[in-house]
Amino acid sequence: MDKPRILDLFSGSGGAAKGYEMAGFAPYGVDLDPKPLKHYLYPSLCMDALFALEMLLRGDALVFGQEELRLSDFAAVHASPPCQGYSIMQNLPWLRHKTYPLLILPTIELLEKTGKPYVLENVMGARNGAKGLKKRGLEAHGLKAGYLCGTMFGMGMYRHRLFAANWLWLAPEHPKHDFVIRRGRDFGNSGDMANRREAACWPWMTQREQRQAIPPAYTEHIGQQLMLSMASRNEGQKEKRMAQLQWCRWCGRKHRTEVKPCPRCHCGTPQPVSAKVAEQCYTDYECEICHESRGYERVE
Repeated sequence: MDKPRILDLFSGSGGAAKGYEMAGFAPYGVDLDPKPLKHYLYPSLCMDALFALEMLLRGDALVFGQEELRLSDFAAVHASPPCQGYSIMQNLPWLRHKTYPLLILPTIELLEKTGKPYVLENVMGARNGAKGLKKRGLEAHGLKAGYLCGTMFGMGMYRHRLFAANWLWLAPEHPKHDFVIRRGRDFGNSGDMANRREAACWPWMTQREQRQAIPPAYTEHIGQQLMLSMASRNEGQKEKRMAQLQWCRWCGRKHRTEVKPCPRCHCGTPQPVSAKVAEQCYTDYECEICHESRGYERVE
C-alpha cells in the first residue's frame, strides 16, 4: 500500500520530513534555499514555498523528478516558515537592526484554503499572546498551539517548538528542566557534534543545519497522531455519505438528504438537502409514520 504523501513546506534539510517518514508518510519537500535541499533525503523542489502552495490551489502541478503532483495527491501539509522574525533572540543588541520575513499569517491563510489537515511549526516567540508580538503589533501572527520539548522524548536538548494544527493532537508529559544548557543548545558535560547527532538523529545534516532543524522525534509523534486523525476523519466522512445518500423513488437516482420533520406528524424523515433537486424530480420521500409523501415542504 502506498504511503500517504505529506507536503513539507520550508523543508530545510528535512528534520521534520524524517519524523513524518518514521510515522508512515512519504514527504515531499519545498524550499527556496538550495543548500539544505542538498541534504534532503526525499523528493524535493527548489522554489518559494508559498508560491508552490498557490500553484496547487490554482490547480497546477508541482514536478518532483518524474512525478507531477497536484493538491489532491497530498494527504496533509506541514509548514515551517522562517522563525528568526519571531524569535526572542531578535532582542539581542547585535540582531535588532536585522529584518526577517514574517510569514506565519500568510502561510496559515493559504493552508486553510487547501482543506487539508495541516501542521505549522515555529518557535515559542510566535505563541499567541507573546509579549514580543504585542510590542511589535503582530498579534495576528500568534499561534494557538501546543509545544514539544526534547526532554519529552529523552533527548539531549530542550528546543521548544510550537505546533499549530487544524486537528487535535496531544503532547507527552513535560519533564522538569533540571539540566544546565550549554551554548544555548545542549545540556550535559559534552556538547560535541557526535552527541548532538546521536541525540537528535541528524547524521545527514551539517552542524549549522542542526541548530535550526526540527528533531525527527517531534514530527514522528505529530505524524502518528495525524495518521489516526486522518483515518478517523475518512471513516466519519464515509459513514456520513452513506447515511445521507437515499434512493429517489421518482427519478431512480440517489440524492443527498437530511432529516426534516414531517409537516403532518412532525416525525423526522429523510428529505432532499437541495431545493433544486426536490423541485426537478418532485422527490417522493414517504414518512414512515403517517405515509405523507410528495415534497413535505410544499404541503400546507
